[in-house]
Amino acid sequence: MANAIATGSSIGESTKFSTPPLNQLLNQITNTKLERGYFMLWKTLALPILRGYKLERHLSGTKICSPMFTVSTIPSIETGDFGSQASGGASSATGERTFNPLYEVWVTADQLLLGWPYNSMTPEVAVQLMGHESAKSLWDAIHSLFGVQSRAEKDYLRQVFQQTVTIAFNV
Repeated sequence: MANAIATGSSIGESTKFSTPPLNQLLNQITNTKLERGYFMLWKTLALPILRGYKLERHLSGTKICSPMFTVSTIPSIETGDFGSQASGGASSATGERTFNPLYEVWVTADQLLLGWPYNSMTPEVAVQLMGHESAKSLWDAIHSLFGVQSRAEKDYLRQVFQQTVTIAFNV
């Protein structure tokens, strides 16, 4: 990554990298626009950067959104039950909902990641993919739209390569 900074004074010392803020991702991703015929190139250029920012899990759906609120239990003073085992583990504790900051972090990353592909598409492709509200949803739709085409293209190129090798071998 061009913006990563390596630190370390000796070979034996581990190298640490400082990752730039996520919003710089929008400026760092490829200039190649997503359009028919360029899906494989676009994906090949984008994935290493997304992996470097540890964002691929957003796209695969394995980085699950944290709940918006957390509930902390507060022992009930009225009953004197502080969650003791004497009451069989049952507690009359009350819960207080508090905003979960991890939720906001996840949503921010997901929305920045959602905006980037839209900004790297041609208008014709963006119109076909409008309306997605999460990065994973958009990523899946991109693969649905271009996946069949790219698989057919791979199969065709594999066949051409095999024919070329066969011809070269026979000569």
